[in-house]
Amino acid sequence: GLATVYGTVNRWGGDISVTSVPGSGSTFTLNLPLWTELEPVKSTPDPLLSRRGDILIVDDEPDICEVLSLLLSPDHDVEIARSGSEALEKFQPDRFDVALVDLGMPEMPGDWVAARMKQIDPATSLILTTGWKLAEDDHRLTQFDFNIQKPFRGLDSIKEVIGRALKLRDERAENAG
Repeated sequence: GLATVYGTVNRWGGDISVTSVPGSGSTFTLNLPLWTELEPVKSTPDPLLSRRGDILIVDDEPDICEVLSLLLSPDHDVEIARSGSEALEKFQPDRFDVALVDLGMPEMPGDWVAARMKQIDPATSLILTTGWKLAEDDHRLTQFDFNIQKPFRGLDSIKEVIGRALKLRDERAENAG
């Protein structure tokens, strides 16, 4: 959590300071630049998206689930699972186009969840979301089609990956049929 906050505050041009007194606790102070630009929100179709999709977000961190859901819900039907077992209960053949799966979950690692999802529905596109820095040859990556690094750097890049994942899902479904 703190690494995610630090990364976000840093990207926004701010900083974090901490004071700590043993036995009394710690105080974290966030300093963010004042936002003065006001731009009208444009409501045009997003060119990064090929179509509306059914998306499953699998993450044990409620804040991550909320951010991804808020970002994706205007263009997609989104469901959330807060654990690997909950995800596998919801996951059925032809139910989801894309699943975003966190790697580090307490009950069941995300690569195990993804491997089971591939068995259930090989056409579903699987996106790894992790804060861990993984080597390119890490065996846990083999279950996933795409990787989005936490903390998230640019919401448009997430939408771009979702668009590519939907396209891959459609190609797999077409080739299977």
